[in-house]
Amino acid sequence: MGVLALMPHDSFAASQTANLTFSGSGGATSVLSALAVCDECAPDAFFTDPDGILVTWGLGAGIGITAKASWNNPAPVNLQYSAGNLRHGSTLDLTDTLTPGAGTVGIAYTITGTVGVYGSAQSGSLSCATISVTPTTCNGWVATTDSIDIPISESDSIPCTMPLPGESPRNCTKTKTITLWNADLFGIASVEIDLILDEQVTVTGSGVSSLRLAVVNGGTAIPNNNLTFSGTSPSTVADPIAISCTQPVGSDLLYSLTNNQYTAEPAIYSGDIKFALSATILGIGVGYTTPPLVSSSGADLGPIPMSAPNQQVDLGPVLANATPPTANAGGPYSGVEGSPVSFNGTGSTSVCGASSLSDVWNFSDGGVAYGTNPQHTFEAPGIYSGQLTVTDPDGLTNTADFSVTISNLAPVVTAGPDMSTPWGVPITLNGSAVDPGTDEQPFLTYSWNFGDGTPSASGGASVNHVYSNPGTYTATFTACDPEAACASGTMNVVVRNRNTTASYTGAVGGAVTDAVPLQASLVDEFGQAVVGRTVAFAVDGSPVGSAMTNSSGVARFMWTIPLGMVGSHTVGASFVGDSMYNLSAAGPATFLVDKEITVVKYTGPSSSSPSKAVNFTAVLKDDEGNPIAGKILYFTLGTGTGAQSCNGTTNASGVASCTITKLTLNPGNYLIVSAFPNGDPNYYGSSDTEPFKVGK
Repeated sequence: MGVLALMPHDSFAASQTANLTFSGSGGATSVLSALAVCDECAPDAFFTDPDGILVTWGLGAGIGITAKASWNNPAPVNLQYSAGNLRHGSTLDLTDTLTPGAGTVGIAYTITGTVGVYGSAQSGSLSCATISVTPTTCNGWVATTDSIDIPISESDSIPCTMPLPGESPRNCTKTKTITLWNADLFGIASVEIDLILDEQVTVTGSGVSSLRLAVVNGGTAIPNNNLTFSGTSPSTVADPIAISCTQPVGSDLLYSLTNNQYTAEPAIYSGDIKFALSATILGIGVGYTTPPLVSSSGADLGPIPMSAPNQQVDLGPVLANATPPTANAGGPYSGVEGSPVSFNGTGSTSVCGASSLSDVWNFSDGGVAYGTNPQHTFEAPGIYSGQLTVTDPDGLTNTADFSVTISNLAPVVTAGPDMSTPWGVPITLNGSAVDPGTDEQPFLTYSWNFGDGTPSASGGASVNHVYSNPGTYTATFTACDPEAACASGTMNVVVRNRNTTASYTGAVGGAVTDAVPLQASLVDEFGQAVVGRTVAFAVDGSPVGSAMTNSSGVARFMWTIPLGMVGSHTVGASFVGDSMYNLSAAGPATFLVDKEITVVKYTGPSSSSPSKAVNFTAVLKDDEGNPIAGKILYFTLGTGTGAQSCNGTTNASGVASCTITKLTLNPGNYLIVSAFPNGDPNYYGSSDTEPFKVGK
């Protein structure tokens, strides 16, 4: 594979040559079968026939000719191009011109048959020639034993230039003489038989086809191209080659013509074919040359397929691109703060192709993006500028400016989840707001409307507030950005009653008729006294009275224990609740009721005389000094069998009296006993003993 010299690399036309030489051969083809006899060349007098049959003699040749064609033909291809176009992003304007040179068609002959002395049973001058030797007849001539079988191989080269399809069939001619037999007969005759070929090969050629390969060492693949040289000679084919910007600068472009093919079709062999038969007998020369023996249609020697070895040409090194790209940033653009804005640089161009460009987008907010279709987010409203810089693979750059208008958006607000709280307790409301543009986040302002008629708070997103009364309130949280774009969110606050705890703290026992304190404390869930609420008291589950809580949350009710309740009971306290507080109850607690203690006080006379009537009186009271009515008091004066007694029932003042109509005791000092001796189910018994004197 040849490598041609590197041409100067400039903007002018360059020329190089790929020297193709085609060669090939066809198949063996029968060209002619012929028989020729020269009667005069062999005088009958020199020959005898033992049998006396053959009376006429001559020199003859009966042969068959087979020919095989081959071809060798140079066909240089001239390459024309502008060396300056062998650079990134350009198309090499290459044209290939093929011009077949002078070549030769080689004919290899193979000749078989019989040459020598022929005889005939006829008489007279019987020389003849025929193109047919099957059957072997030509005026009755047949080969004699003085003839020999010949195998002869000969060849010839016929000047011929291979034609292209646009040219007329090419006729290539030459005359070739082949000696078939040369002999000395009987020492008196020298004989020779020659074959004279007036050769003509008629050729119509196919186009020359080549597979073009173009390779830059270390570079990306260049598509192959099938070239066909047809028409007339010289034949020119355009073969433009796009030089990708990915090819390494400085590496040579190697251009190869491979798989070079040409076919001569058909190759017709025709022309005048003659025999020259001669003899010199005793110094006298005689001869006979046949008339032309021409095939009626010619012999087909083709097709002759031909090929040429691959040829390579170094077209020179790849140059860097010299044309800067064009930047097109598109726009103007618009968007909203906090959301990506898409940019489009597909309008940028380069001789290396837009896809080869490196795009860098610089924005006036300090951001940078890369690629043909990047996105960038602006974090605050406003009008921004930017610049697109495009760079091609060879480092050439260009820039384009653009503008972006970013609109403002209100913050995204969340007031927080619904909440529940007892009244009067500080509650923290946690709102949140996010500005779509993060640059404005630190400058948001916040306010709360609590929904209870109290003044709105401002300041932070989280505030504390106290709801004074139970109910469901809608709290509204509002956030505003520096451009006064505001958004609000709401949440519900359920303010509930406070829970309460009632505790029984009063008396757990007493005696009938006693006034005892039934007392309870009422506090809320925070331990604070519940003031001014009514607490009801119940004994054995039945209401007995109520009282209002004081400033300490204590309610006190004085309950007089009714008669008939001696024994074990339960006492409890309850708060039914109201619009501020939930109900609660205390107890039941065990409450023990005892009998009332009584006190008898004798109030009658302390002396009397015998035989006189005496009126005794006494007062019955409880231990609190309250008179006890309806009870029988017994009075006894003295002891033993002489004692005198009477009884009376207490009145409303607790006073009972009775009279002994005749005092029977002897004078002396005695004791007067007034008694409520055994009590009853409600009262304990009691008595009083006082001195009593019976005078004379």
